[in-house]
Amino acid sequence: MANNVVFAHTEGLTEFWTLAATTGSGVPVVSINDQPAITLTGTGDFVKSEALGPYTISGIPAGGVGLAAKEASIATDGTWTVAVAGGLVATPQNTLVYFIKATGLLTLTVGTNVLFGKVNYPKGGIRVAGSLPVKIGKF
Repeated sequence: MANNVVFAHTEGLTEFWTLAATTGSGVPVVSINDQPAITLTGTGDFVKSEALGPYTISGIPAGGVGLAAKEASIATDGTWTVAVAGGLVATPQNTLVYFIKATGLLTLTVGTNVLFGKVNYPKGGIRVAGSLPVKIGKF
Protein backbone atom coordinates (compact mmCIF):
# COMPACT_ATOMS: atom_id res chain seq x y z
CA MET A 1 0.00 0.00 0.00
CA ALA A 2 1.10 3.55 -0.66
CA ASN A 3 2.89 4.99 2.37
CA ASN A 4 3.09 8.61 1.25
CA VAL A 5 -0.35 9.69 2.50
CA VAL A 6 -0.66 13.05 4.30
CA PHE A 7 -4.48 13.35 4.48
CA ALA A 8 -6.51 10.17 3.88
CA HIS A 9 -8.44 9.39 0.72
CA THR A 10 -12.14 8.50 0.64
CA GLU A 11 -12.61 4.71 0.54
CA GLY A 12 -15.85 5.10 -1.43
CA LEU A 13 -13.96 6.88 -4.23
CA THR A 14 -11.34 4.13 -4.61
CA GLU A 15 -11.27 2.55 -8.09
CA PHE A 16 -9.14 0.13 -10.04
CA TRP A 17 -7.68 1.17 -13.37
CA THR A 18 -5.73 -0.57 -16.10
CA LEU A 19 -2.53 1.43 -16.56
CA ALA A 20 -0.22 1.63 -19.55
CA ALA A 21 2.79 0.25 -17.66
CA THR A 22 3.78 -1.76 -14.61
CA THR A 23 3.63 0.69 -11.71
CA GLY A 24 4.36 0.65 -7.95
CA SER A 25 2.26 2.11 -5.15
CA GLY A 26 2.16 5.81 -4.32
CA VAL A 27 2.66 6.88 -7.94
CA PRO A 28 0.74 9.80 -9.53
CA VAL A 29 -1.28 8.80 -12.62
CA VAL A 30 -4.00 10.30 -14.81
CA SER A 31 -6.83 8.50 -16.58
CA ILE A 32 -7.48 8.63 -20.32
CA ASN A 33 -9.85 11.56 -19.64
CA ASP A 34 -7.21 13.34 -17.50
CA GLN A 35 -8.64 12.50 -14.06
CA PRO A 36 -5.78 12.73 -11.52
CA ALA A 37 -5.17 9.90 -9.05
CA ILE A 38 -2.47 8.01 -7.15
CA THR A 39 -1.82 4.28 -7.02
CA LEU A 40 -2.72 2.68 -3.69
CA THR A 41 -1.19 -0.64 -4.75
CA GLY A 42 1.28 -1.64 -7.37
CA THR A 43 -0.11 -3.18 -10.53
CA GLY A 44 -0.75 -6.93 -10.41
CA ASP A 45 2.55 -7.57 -12.21
CA PHE A 46 4.69 -5.26 -10.03
CA VAL A 47 7.71 -6.90 -8.37
CA LYS A 48 10.43 -5.58 -6.08
CA SER A 49 13.89 -6.57 -4.85
CA GLU A 50 15.10 -6.86 -1.24
CA ALA A 51 18.69 -6.75 -0.02
CA LEU A 52 19.45 -9.22 2.77
CA GLY A 53 23.04 -8.81 3.89
CA PRO A 54 25.25 -9.48 0.88
CA TYR A 55 22.36 -11.01 -1.09
CA THR A 56 19.60 -9.48 -3.19
CA ILE A 57 16.35 -11.30 -3.76
CA SER A 58 14.62 -10.16 -6.94
CA GLY A 59 11.17 -10.76 -8.39
CA ILE A 60 9.20 -10.52 -5.15
CA PRO A 61 5.51 -9.98 -6.02
CA ALA A 62 4.48 -6.57 -4.63
CA GLY A 63 1.37 -5.66 -6.61
CA GLY A 64 -2.24 -5.61 -5.49
CA VAL A 65 -3.58 -9.04 -4.57
CA GLY A 66 -5.97 -10.40 -7.20
CA LEU A 67 -5.19 -7.65 -9.72
CA ALA A 68 -4.26 -8.50 -13.29
CA ALA A 69 -1.10 -7.23 -14.97
CA LYS A 70 -1.23 -3.43 -15.33
CA GLU A 71 -4.28 -3.14 -12.97
CA ALA A 72 -3.87 -1.05 -9.80
CA SER A 73 -6.08 0.17 -6.98
CA ILE A 74 -6.41 3.94 -7.30
CA ALA A 75 -7.22 6.85 -4.94
CA THR A 76 -8.88 9.79 -6.67
CA ASP A 77 -8.65 12.15 -3.70
CA GLY A 78 -6.59 12.77 -0.57
CA THR A 79 -3.25 14.54 -0.06
CA TRP A 80 -0.02 12.68 -0.87
CA THR A 81 3.67 13.54 -0.57
CA VAL A 82 5.13 13.26 -4.07
CA ALA A 83 8.14 14.47 -6.03
CA VAL A 84 7.38 17.73 -7.88
CA ALA A 85 9.85 19.34 -10.30
CA GLY A 86 10.39 22.95 -9.24
CA GLY A 87 8.94 22.32 -5.77
CA LEU A 88 10.77 24.38 -3.15
CA VAL A 89 10.53 24.72 0.62
CA ALA A 90 9.04 28.17 -0.08
CA THR A 91 6.40 26.92 -2.57
CA PRO A 92 3.17 28.60 -1.38
CA GLN A 93 0.11 26.75 -0.09
CA ASN A 94 -2.49 26.11 -2.86
CA THR A 95 0.07 26.35 -5.70
CA LEU A 96 -1.28 24.32 -8.63
CA VAL A 97 0.57 21.14 -9.61
CA TYR A 98 0.53 19.60 -13.10
CA PHE A 99 1.08 16.10 -14.54
CA ILE A 100 3.43 15.75 -17.53
CA LYS A 101 1.85 13.02 -19.70
CA ALA A 102 5.02 12.28 -21.65
CA THR A 103 7.03 11.42 -18.50
CA GLY A 104 4.48 10.74 -15.74
CA LEU A 105 6.20 13.33 -13.53
CA LEU A 106 4.67 16.25 -11.64
CA THR A 107 5.67 19.89 -12.15
CA LEU A 108 4.66 23.43 -11.22
CA THR A 109 4.81 24.42 -14.91
CA VAL A 110 1.47 24.80 -16.68
CA GLY A 111 2.38 24.52 -20.40
CA THR A 112 0.37 21.71 -22.03
CA ASN A 113 0.42 19.67 -18.83
CA VAL A 114 -2.68 18.29 -17.09
CA LEU A 115 -3.88 19.81 -13.82
CA PHE A 116 -3.23 17.25 -11.08
CA GLY A 117 -3.91 19.07 -7.81
CA LYS A 118 -2.61 21.72 -5.47
CA VAL A 119 -0.03 22.05 -2.70
CA ASN A 120 -1.67 21.26 0.66
CA TYR A 121 0.72 21.57 3.60
CA PRO A 122 -0.35 20.14 6.94
CA LYS A 123 -0.15 22.63 9.83
CA GLY A 124 3.38 22.47 11.24
CA GLY A 125 4.54 19.94 8.66
CA ILE A 126 8.20 19.69 7.68
CA ARG A 127 8.88 21.07 4.21
CA VAL A 128 11.33 19.35 1.86
CA ALA A 129 12.49 20.80 -1.47
CA GLY A 130 11.41 18.70 -4.43
CA SER A 131 8.79 16.80 -2.42
CA LEU A 132 5.42 18.42 -1.80
CA PRO A 133 2.12 17.38 -0.23
CA VAL A 134 -0.32 17.48 -3.16
CA LYS A 135 -4.10 17.36 -2.78
CA ILE A 136 -5.52 15.47 -5.76
CA GLY A 137 -8.19 17.24 -7.76
CA LYS A 138 -9.01 19.93 -10.27
CA PHE A 139 -9.46 23.27 -8.52
